[in-house]
Amino acid sequence: MKPIIVSDRDDDDDEDDDYDDDDDDRRGSRGDRDDDDRKRRNRRAPDGVELSKANPHRGHFSLAVLQNQPRLSQVIARISLKSKRPRGFLAERFIGDYRFNINQRATFIRGLNPGDRLVVRLFDLQNRPLGYSEIQLLKDFSTISLILPSDPSAYGTLRTVSGIDSRRIGRIDNNVRVYDYFTRIQSATSISQTVVQFLSSSQGVPVNLFNFAGLPTVPRQPSFTNAFTKGNYSLINRTLNVFTRDMPPVMQVLPGKLTSLIPISNSQTTIEVVRSILNYKDLRPSGIPTIF
Repeated sequence: MKPIIVSDRDDDDDEDDDYDDDDDDRRGSRGDRDDDDRKRRNRRAPDGVELSKANPHRGHFSLAVLQNQPRLSQVIARISLKSKRPRGFLAERFIGDYRFNINQRATFIRGLNPGDRLVVRLFDLQNRPLGYSEIQLLKDFSTISLILPSDPSAYGTLRTVSGIDSRRIGRIDNNVRVYDYFTRIQSATSISQTVVQFLSSSQGVPVNLFNFAGLPTVPRQPSFTNAFTKGNYSLINRTLNVFTRDMPPVMQVLPGKLTSLIPISNSQTTIEVVRSILNYKDLRPSGIPTIF
């Protein structure tokens, strides 16, 4: 699969530095880390194969959709991956449509690497968009929480909280960086025209609707990885299309129309990402209305 070239070498180095600084105290000397970076850049790996055997949990994560005083019992999370390569990303690849019980967590493993970007499009059970986020995967297992507002009038705004969870217990470690930010979608008459913004501040956001027990209180200023704020990878101060014609064909129909919804109803659910990608990569809609 041909990479999409989206940055020059300097931008790529910035992103590598960014996911290194989450857990420098666990990784040895700076020289060791630089040597590891050079080796990683200089070797080619098949799509969906971890680049390091030193830490088998690199890039792996758990994901939950949370809501305080839940108004929704279930939501659909359409999950895809933009795999990072030395000078760009591979095209977005489909991992599946998952029907999450609210406040339920699932684990995703294999085929994931630090610097990859997870993409999540949220829908209600009637396939109405609820939110959108992208999350950079980290150097160790991470916990990702997507928080819906407790008041339905604020649907469309989504809070994302992520950080390293080295014990894999669904809770971010103490004394590590926490990434905490808001996104907001704007719907149009046609779902294909839905756009999203990554908000540079929480001004105008009813932050009290996004608190959840066990998570940090909403910060005054959002916290992003460096790669989200600068360079050709940046997401801040841009208006992005939620749905594009560059998406894989399987993603150009609404959830549940071409593939079955996968239920996430207990914390024992573990998804093998590389297997899911291979299962879906050749699917094409035939006789099914598409988003465009």
